[in-house]
Amino acid sequence: MNGVKMEKIAKVKLIYRKVLQVSCVALLVPMLITIGIQVLMRYVFNSPLVWSEEFARFCMIWLAMLATCLVKFEDQHIAMQGLIKLSKNQTKITSIIAKISVFVITLLLLITGAVITVKTQNQVSPAMQIPMSMVFCSIPISAGLILVGEIIKFLEQKYIKTN
Repeated sequence: MNGVKMEKIAKVKLIYRKVLQVSCVALLVPMLITIGIQVLMRYVFNSPLVWSEEFARFCMIWLAMLATCLVKFEDQHIAMQGLIKLSKNQTKITSIIAKISVFVITLLLLITGAVITVKTQNQVSPAMQIPMSMVFCSIPISAGLILVGEIIKFLEQKYIKTN
C-alpha cells in the first residue's frame, strides 16, 4: 500500500518539477528574444520598441517567482550550514523551526500577495496596457506553489518513515 502511495508521490513530484522547469524556460526564451530584438531595433534601426522593456521586466518578475518555487522544492536555496556544529537533536529542532518559519512566511506572502493583486486589478501598465494584477499575481501564485511543494515533500517524508 505504501509503495503505491510512494509511486504516486514520485509522479506528482516529477510533474510539479517539470511544470516549473518548463514554465521558467517558457518565460526565459521570449524574454531573451525580446531583449535581443530591442537591442537590434535601438542600435541598428534607431527605432526602439516601446513595449519590449516592460515585457522583459514582467517576464523576469514571473521567472524569478517561479524559479524561487523550483529552488525551494529542490532545496537549492542559499543556506548557512556548518557555521555552528549542532547535535543531532539540535539539528532536528532547528529544522522544524525553519520549516514552520518558511510555512508561516509563505502563508503571509500568499495572503498579502492576494490583497495586492486585488488592489492593482484596475491599474494598467504604461506601455502594454495590461492589468498590473497580472504581474502582481505572481506573488500569491508562487507562494501557493511553494506550499504545494512543501506538502509534497512532507508527504514523501511521511511515507518514507513508515516504510
